[in-house]
Amino acid sequence: MPYLIRNTRFAHPHWKLLCKFFCLPVCLHMSCVIFVMWIILGPDEKIEFLKNIKDKVKNEPDATILCMTSLGAILLQQNLLDEVKVLVEETSQLLESLNGVSVVHAKFYELSSSYNKATSNFEAYYRDALRYLGCVEITSIAVAEQSERAFHLSLAALLAESVYNFGEILSHPVMDSLRGTERTWMAKLLKAFNAGRATGHESSLTGIDKRQTCYNHE
Repeated sequence: MPYLIRNTRFAHPHWKLLCKFFCLPVCLHMSCVIFVMWIILGPDEKIEFLKNIKDKVKNEPDATILCMTSLGAILLQQNLLDEVKVLVEETSQLLESLNGVSVVHAKFYELSSSYNKATSNFEAYYRDALRYLGCVEITSIAVAEQSERAFHLSLAALLAESVYNFGEILSHPVMDSLRGTERTWMAKLLKAFNAGRATGHESSLTGIDKRQTCYNHE
């Protein structure tokens, strides 16, 4: 699909690197293009490129979602939360038209959970972060990232008003990444609350309000 590159109206000395992907299916082609884009373009160039190319793949839902989630990730890095919100809402509607679960679902839930984390929407973050983990193989995530996700999921579970049972997160393999770390206390705290044994764990809650305030900055 060479038109994806030729018709972007985007001049860059490395575009020839992208041309080797011409014969790939649109979705896979888009994945390859985006992968190379992250390497060779600057932040503003990435935004312009993705905005240009989004209209050119509008008849390919999977490719469009990959484009929109990549754009959302860049805007999120720049803390442009209002623009990210619009992208998340539009992508969510587009995702409903797809059958089954694919890589684009993982990309969407990764973006939406990151957005909800940045806006301290604990309920939505907890829901979408779990959905993201349900779309990927846990072994494909670096252990350090697993630990971060396990901690923030646990924190969201404690802070979310609508989460009353911690069994789902406690049984998830991602929680294994907290073992032997300085955050092991979080798993123990969740287990205590889930079993109705909060007494004696008050010290673990010290600073929880501070964590809530700083949640979107971690």
